[in-house]
Amino acid sequence: MKHNYSIVMLCEIAEVSRAGFNKWKANIDSRKARREKDSQLKDHILAIHRLRPFFGRKVSVIFPNILNREFTASRARTKLVTDITYVRIGHDFGSL
Repeated sequence: MKHNYSIVMLCEIAEVSRAGFNKWKANIDSRKARREKDSQLKDHILAIHRLRPFFGRKVSVIFPNILNREFTASRARTKLVTDITYVRIGHDFGSL
C-alpha cells in the first residue's frame, strides 16, 4: 500500500502520528520476540495446570439442585437459600 500512497497520507487516514508509526515499525522484532516469550510462558503454565489442576485451592463441593429455581413456598421457613460472595483480601479471598 505504501507504494501507492505516501506514509504521511496513510498516517492521516489512520489518525496516527508519523512518530508513532515509525516507533511501531522499529519495534516489530521486539514485539515478535515478546509474543514468542508469552506463548512459551502460556504453554508452561498450561502444562503445570494439567498436572495439578486444583493446586492451591480446595475442590468445590456441588450440592444437587433440589429447588430447581422454585423459590415460592406454601409455608414460611421451608425453603432457605443463600448466596456466597467472595471478597479479595490481599492475596486471599474471604466469603460473606
